[in-house]
Amino acid sequence: MNDNKEILRKLIHILFGLLIVAGLQTIEQSIFIRLLLVLFLFTVFITVVNLRYKIKILEKVGKDSEKKFPLKGAIFFLVGAAIVILLFPRDVAMASILVLTFGDSVSYLAGFFGAKYKINPFRKWKSLFGTFCGMVVAFLFAIIVIDPLSAAVGAFFGMVAEAISIKLGETDADDNLVVPLAAATAMYFLNKINWAVFI
Repeated sequence: MNDNKEILRKLIHILFGLLIVAGLQTIEQSIFIRLLLVLFLFTVFITVVNLRYKIKILEKVGKDSEKKFPLKGAIFFLVGAAIVILLFPRDVAMASILVLTFGDSVSYLAGFFGAKYKINPFRKWKSLFGTFCGMVVAFLFAIIVIDPLSAAVGAFFGMVAEAISIKLGETDADDNLVVPLAAATAMYFLNKINWAVFI
């Protein structure tokens, strides 16, 4: 994989996540979910068209291992975002999307630029240093929309989910689906535990 291409992909990933968070913040939820559905269908359509006509820009930014499915990341990002928006309170959903947006991207970039610190306890292409950096940055962005303890828990579980291999059948589950679900679930149950203690 070309490193410059992967860095570009991560920058697009951050922009995509910020647009989703901004939309969730400014647009009524029911309308925003419909917009995500439209965007999801459009993305699937472009993916199908690419199978026949090979869109050049997708070939340039797509992973070498995803030539037949160049928008896989975007599709799973939209699905993951839609699920957490539908299932969890808005602050939890926004925080989990921020964990995905920045944690996933920073973990790769830190692992790449900090190669000399590379320790691989999870998967051979996942760096402990990168995971830690992603966790810290994810936390710093999550506290913009949620309390620090929840942000810390969400960042921790989200980035652990990003680092380990979670199987869906015979294939690894996509990080863009797993990370927000793990982060949101952890924050949600933390909130439930806190309420139980006070009650």
